[in-house]
Amino acid sequence: MDVCAFHKYLDSKSQLRWWKQSRRNRFTVNGVGYFGTGITSATSPQKDVWKYNKSKDTWSSIANLPSAACSGAIGFGIGLKGYLGTGYDVKNFLKDIYEYDPKANTWKKTDSIPTSLSVRGFSVSFVISGSAYFGAGYGTAVSNSLNDFWSLTPKIKCVAYFTTDPFNQSVNMYDTAKFSALSNDTSASYKWQMNAGTGFTDISDGGQYLGVNNDTLNIKNLTQANDNQKFRCILTLGGCLDTSETASLLVSCKPLIQNHPINRTAYISGNTFLHVTSADPKATFKWQTDLGLGSQNISNAGQYKGVTNDTLSINNLTVTNDNQAFRCLLSNGSCFDTSATANLTVRSVGIKESINKNGVTIFPNPSHDFVTITIASILLNNSYKIIDQQGRIVGSDRLTETSTKINIEHLATGVYILQTEPVISQTMILKD
Repeated sequence: MDVCAFHKYLDSKSQLRWWKQSRRNRFTVNGVGYFGTGITSATSPQKDVWKYNKSKDTWSSIANLPSAACSGAIGFGIGLKGYLGTGYDVKNFLKDIYEYDPKANTWKKTDSIPTSLSVRGFSVSFVISGSAYFGAGYGTAVSNSLNDFWSLTPKIKCVAYFTTDPFNQSVNMYDTAKFSALSNDTSASYKWQMNAGTGFTDISDGGQYLGVNNDTLNIKNLTQANDNQKFRCILTLGGCLDTSETASLLVSCKPLIQNHPINRTAYISGNTFLHVTSADPKATFKWQTDLGLGSQNISNAGQYKGVTNDTLSINNLTVTNDNQAFRCLLSNGSCFDTSATANLTVRSVGIKESINKNGVTIFPNPSHDFVTITIASILLNNSYKIIDQQGRIVGSDRLTETSTKINIEHLATGVYILQTEPVISQTMILKD
């Protein structure tokens, strides 16, 4: 008894029409049904193949079978591929079998039945554990009934496989790298592996790693130790396994310097400092100076203190320090950064810590951040003003204690006057 397939479509007049073909065959791939070949009359075999969309209840044509048009073919699906073959082209029985790739919408010829006596049509076929079995039918002539059976085990990709592989990444140190490997099956299991040069090994959540059993792996707080590591993902679903492409991680150096040292003005016999700020908590520091022979490393001795810290102190200044240049070298592993050059200007006029005739003491003087004002009791509850060289008042308050600490860090380098009133007293403050 023939099985008939009815395909409906709308023509230009939007009238529903039906086509009927008998002795067609079918296969199923990934839950999608395919139906093709067959015969429309005693002398008109066909090679067209159609795909059924269950959710839309519609049929659409796919690539034609590349063999001769035929009827009575066999069809079966294994993994993600479909197969049609053998059959009868109304003159000859056939033995070729073709493999269909739904993703590419292409056919390719597989191994034929290995004997000329096994051409056949109107056979039966079934699949067990990834192997197809087919046989019986007619061969060489309609009167030649067959009872032999054959098996075909195609080399196929897993039903579960990666649709997107991880790709190489270049990420700044201390940032987070993300690798993704997506599968066609949401029920698949994932396992990420890492190769640091001795082969791939499984990694576990914790420390830098998060998501080792998900489709996206996060690697946090990158260091130079992560540079050139390789990563891949293993996908499993039942007995199916797939391995992603390998992706490399390159760790780039961030600029180590956040704030560069600035030029300083200080006074003979006084002290000053230079400061550099790094965004890297693991950065190391090395200060250098240029005395006319190029930048040279300096040591913690004599005038210098803190040569391997973020702040360099320069004490007991002399005229030889005038116009001296400094810079700082920062490093972390294979990452390096060099600060801008800061120049030191040394002036010959300074103010020693002293008491003037009105009983006001300012120390340290010069200073770059805080000064302490000590006053005689006669000046208690006097107000004070800090006046710059243009006569502008840049600070003011009241002296309620005999010792008051004042922040001058916000002031520009230069000479200022501390003036008290109503008991008038004027004293210079030097900001370096």
